[in-house]
Amino acid sequence: MGTCTSQSKNQRLVEKAKRVIEKEGYTILEIKDGKTTGKVIPNKVVIVSKDNKKYAFKIRYFQNELDNQGISAQVGILCDLKHPNFVHFQRHFIRNHMFFFLMDYYPVTLRSLLYETKSITQEQRYRYAFELIQGINYVHSQGHTHRELKTQNIMISPEDHIIICEFGLEFDSDIHIKKQETSSLSDKWYLAPEINQKTESIYYQQSKQTDIWAIGVIIAELFGFKYASALSSNEELEKINASLSTQEFVQCLSEIDQNVQSKVVQMLNLNPDKRGDIADYLPFFEEKYNQFKKGMHQSN
Repeated sequence: MGTCTSQSKNQRLVEKAKRVIEKEGYTILEIKDGKTTGKVIPNKVVIVSKDNKKYAFKIRYFQNELDNQGISAQVGILCDLKHPNFVHFQRHFIRNHMFFFLMDYYPVTLRSLLYETKSITQEQRYRYAFELIQGINYVHSQGHTHRELKTQNIMISPEDHIIICEFGLEFDSDIHIKKQETSSLSDKWYLAPEINQKTESIYYQQSKQTDIWAIGVIIAELFGFKYASALSSNEELEKINASLSTQEFVQCLSEIDQNVQSKVVQMLNLNPDKRGDIADYLPFFEEKYNQFKKGMHQSN
């Protein structure tokens, strides 16, 4: 009964959202569900077009004024964060207890590029790693934490640059616990061990070191370490996490030179305090990318 009621409410919200979007002059092309469990109304992503250009509406439903205030605070920060590797928000507004965020549309994610296209050059690997670190360094320098980094939340622009989106930031104090409870196994791969272990320390749940762990996982995936797509149990996830400091893991990163290997291993240290700050990694990855780019130009 509860599930039916939730589905009925969900459908009514979808219809309301469609009317709002169409009234704003957009043509709806596709509606995608966000993840949900139980009675939670999922977020929606609606692909639209206007004046021969595609956009994406992210829609977040809020039930009370506290939710409203939290999302409003997030909107303020997202609008202030301006960086070439961040998604650009065109506009936002509230209708019928729903926040509507209009952003540029990117059909290709880093996840689809790595796991479906399976065609990525060494130059792209180094450039993506550098751009990801550069973008998150900017977030951290502004006093914020992304908290939802994973390949599904990283878009690829038509110009082949990283576009970071789907920010968790820090407005939901237990967002990592919710993610731990509702995420798929492949998503849990991006959650630092202190989150998967449900540590009671709020500091570790919200610290910037959780972003560094996720970046380490993403860079490992960029260079061929793709356990995330084959996980079958929480026990297997724990076993992989425990192996990250071993020589076996380093050998899985054989396509990367030893200096990059050591940086990835540091990012994936089981002790959050030993991961360092994201700014510590920026000079190294910038230099590595520039060296690789210079070598490509010389060979041409």
